[in-house]
Amino acid sequence: MAGNDPSNSAETRRDEQSAVALPRLNWRLLRSFVEVPKSRAWFFRRNRQREQTNRWPALIRQVPAAGAPMSGRKLRFWIVAASAVLVGANLAWALGFQLGQSTEELELKYDVNCTVHASGRVTVNLVIAEQGRIKPIEDVQLTIPSDDGTGHADLVVSLATKEVDGKLRARAHLARDLADRASIRLVTWTDPKTGKPTPLTWYYHLIRIADHINGTGQKEN
Repeated sequence: MAGNDPSNSAETRRDEQSAVALPRLNWRLLRSFVEVPKSRAWFFRRNRQREQTNRWPALIRQVPAAGAPMSGRKLRFWIVAASAVLVGANLAWALGFQLGQSTEELELKYDVNCTVHASGRVTVNLVIAEQGRIKPIEDVQLTIPSDDGTGHADLVVSLATKEVDGKLRARAHLARDLADRASIRLVTWTDPKTGKPTPLTWYYHLIRIADHINGTGQKEN
């Protein structure tokens, strides 16, 4: 009989085993499809967090811990800042000395031309041909000392200078009573004895304007 055929019973068992194993296979595939989107969602969520972190400035993202060594760029910045402060302090603490040498000893060559106007004012023109042993001249100052005998100055101002044909020129215009007290300083940081710069000391050659008003000056009617 067909029902007692051993071949038919073997096929029937194989069909039953395959029917039992098939649902397991489908469940594994279904579970894999369910888990893949979770992993992908975690991957994209992590990338989104990284993008948001990258939006913060580098200074916020790289905050050094307490006691951490300073970076080379920041160290150079603070060195430059400290140097600027020290240079400014040197200028403020520097001492100025009037030079006692004559123009011949300093190898200076300049001309001061004073024009007295009818209005009672004076125009002073300074032309420096040779800076001599105080080269380079860092500043040309107009000073008006106080008339109370204290030695303080009522006015100290730097004159605008320009170089024309290799000569340094400066000009001032002031009242006659002020011109009688006024002087011009040729300021330098160079020590005329050594010819070397001195960062904590500055020197000046003094030119009294009153000495040139009635001398080489030109009077205007």
